[in-house]
This record gives sequence, structure tokens and C-alpha cells, in this order.
Amino acid sequence: MKRHAFSKALIYLLITFFFGPALKAELDIVAITGQTAPDENGVFSSSYGNPMINNAGQIAFVAGFSGTSGGTDNNVGWIKADAESLQVLARKGDTLPSGDGTYRLPNNFWVLQVSLDDTGNTSVVSQVTGAADNAEFAMIHFDNEGAIEIVRDNQIQSDESGNFFEFTNLTLGFYHPVVGDDGEVYFIGVIDGPDIGDTFLINRWDRTSGLEYVIGSGDPVLENTAFSLRGQFRLASPDKLAITTGYLDDGEFAIEAGIADWTPENGHRTFIRHNDVTPDNVSNFTGLGPMTILDASEDGRVLFNAFFTTPTGTGQGIFVDNGTGVIEVAKQDQEIDGAILRNGITGKLGAPGETWFTAQTQGSGTYSLFRVSADGTQRILKQGDPMPGLDNTTFDNVSAIYPNYRGDVLFNGFVVKDGVANNGYYMWRDCRFVEVAIVGQAL
Repeated sequence: MKRHAFSKALIYLLITFFFGPALKAELDIVAITGQTAPDENGVFSSSYGNPMINNAGQIAFVAGFSGTSGGTDNNVGWIKADAESLQVLARKGDTLPSGDGTYRLPNNFWVLQVSLDDTGNTSVVSQVTGAADNAEFAMIHFDNEGAIEIVRDNQIQSDESGNFFEFTNLTLGFYHPVVGDDGEVYFIGVIDGPDIGDTFLINRWDRTSGLEYVIGSGDPVLENTAFSLRGQFRLASPDKLAITTGYLDDGEFAIEAGIADWTPENGHRTFIRHNDVTPDNVSNFTGLGPMTILDASEDGRVLFNAFFTTPTGTGQGIFVDNGTGVIEVAKQDQEIDGAILRNGITGKLGAPGETWFTAQTQGSGTYSLFRVSADGTQRILKQGDPMPGLDNTTFDNVSAIYPNYRGDVLFNGFVVKDGVANNGYYMWRDCRFVEVAIVGQAL
């Protein structure tokens, strides 16, 4: 279920890779500037959005084209690719599945998000033009039954509390959708309700049940406390959402934050909130700083960033909720393998029981990469360390981590190779690194 959005630094040409018996990365070009479009209408330009990849190796992304039959009227489209083929799901100028209006993509279309599940079901949000109801945005789902429109602005919400409308602080009227493994789609919309004003709501859709309300700002969740959605959620397992929250106490907004989850069976559960005691029973979480979901895994774990009180102020750390309790992963001033963690601690979930994180450190090496497993916490690399498995290459820092559920980890990072600073992608497997792609490498 875990999908990754890769940086565009990789995607001015899109690549996939695999590893043979000798652990050598081999690259397959998915799309590159000048390549003929899958529907033979134009060629790929140099503009791409961030692609999503699923566990089946399928990729979905938005791309620009040049030399199309309609010029700027049809020069952008959504693409899905696998090992066998490329497919245009829809283009700017195509008629929407409902028949009312056409796709209209902005000039900065590369900001658009694409979501897909492990069977290739794909959901996108598009601007709309020419709709009879003057809708400006619509969410579209593509699966093996074809394309279907999930929702559009000006549409009555399922509980009839108001209408969807354009949220002016975002490029799009809806936060990008998240697709579950059974084709269900979760997304955040904004309701202009008759009584409650502008309100964030999480919604669910599937082909059988249609559009359903999940939870929204103002809903009672704890004694004398109402839910306040802070605009971020992740799918932690099938039909389990991890959500960043604020809370309304006795009808008035309290400046505090928390993180909760929601399932159809059990509803809302707050698992961390301002002033809760930290797992070591030494300090308290503070919602006066941001609580942010960093990652969620298909076994239900949720990795989050939070601040906590210290004798001299506040500290920062990352923690995991596993459904039964909150576990500390790493926190400021902690000592690991001779390194004292300072600021900038961030991470991702890997295989079951495994977490990877990076941090600024005091002591030997000012930047370090760590792995947490059943064997404890290990510093894998610090600045200046040789990278196991690579010749004449030393580690500098990591800008992104992409673990999978099998224990492999892809890193986008900076190195010094043959005495020259460079940037590339590297795979960690069997306790050594494999170079996947590096700036200047021949294709």
C-alpha cells in the first residue's frame, strides 16, 4: 500500500530500476524529453510533475507535451506507466467523464498530485472549464471500469451540510486524494455550510457506496472537546487514517495540537495531544509547536514529529504510534553511537519494526543517517564516512529517504565521489549501498 512521490530532480527523465544478482542497478527510461506521447499526439516536453510509484512498480504522473494537434489546448496530460506500456489517462481539453465540462490544467501543472493504489487505480484533481454549474474543480478516478467523476465544487456534500467550493489558499479546491488498496478514495474538501462556516471535512468514496462523510471540524470527539482538522492525513492501513488535529475546548479554540486516527469500525481515536506525557515519562508533549505526520505504513504504524518540554525550553523528536501506544524513536540531546542528536530530526518507516531517520549531530560528523530495528538504533553513516559497497565515495548528507516494505531503502543524497561533490540516488540492501543514478551518468 505504501506509495512514494519522487522528487522532480529525478524526473526530468523518469526512470525505473531493478537489481540483478550482482546488485547492479539497471535503468529503464519511462519518459524522456522528445519521446513520442503514448497516444502519438505530440512528444514529451521537459516539464513533469512528481510521479507516484506503487508496490507493483506502476507509475502515475502529470506531464507536458509539445507539438500537439491542439497546441496549448491539449498540451498536458496524466500518464500511467508499467513495465509493459505507457497510457494517457486524460488530457487537458478532454471532456470530463460526467460529460459536463472539460479538463483545464494551470500553467504550473507540475504542482498537481496524482494518487494510485497497488492495482493501478488512479485519482487526480483537475481544474474544469465550460461546466453548466460553473464548477471550477473536479476529482476524477480511473480504474479498470473506466473514468468516473467523484466530486466537484458546488456539489452538495453527502450529509447536505453545504456545498464544496474553491479554497482560495490552495491551487485546487480539494486536497489531493489518497487511494486505498481496494479503490476507495479519501480526500479533504472545504464546506461552506449554512451554520458552521468554512469547514474542513474528510470524505470517503468508492464505486459501491459513493461519497460518504468521515469526520470534520466541529465534530465532538472527546468530553467537552470538538475536532479541528489541520489539513493533513495519511492512509496508515486499509481504511485507517492518521490525521493531524487541533481541538476546540468548550466551543472555543485552544492553541494546541494532536494526532489522531480514524477507522470505520472504531471512529476517532486521539493518540497524542498537547500536554500528554512523553513515552520516557520525563517531559510533556507540547502542541504549541507543530505536530506533523512524517509517514504511515501498511501495518498501521504512524511516524510523527512533535515538540516536548525540557528544563530549558522545548526539544524536538520523532515518535511512532503502533496502534497500542506511542514509542520514542529519537529525540534532541539523545546520544547514539557517540553522536548527540541536535535539530532537524526527520525520518521514514521501513519494513515492520524498522525506521530510518536523519539528524544534525554534535560530535564526530555534523550530519548522520540512522536505522532503528529490533537490534536497536544504529548510526549507518556520518559525514565523511566511506559508503560500504561503493568505491572512492564518501557520504555527505541525505535529502530524501524512500524505504519499501521489504527492507530496501532508496536515498537521494549528496556524496563526494573521486574527490568531487555530486548528487545521486542510492539503494541500501544487504548492509551496503548500490549506486542507482548519479548526476553526469550516461544513459
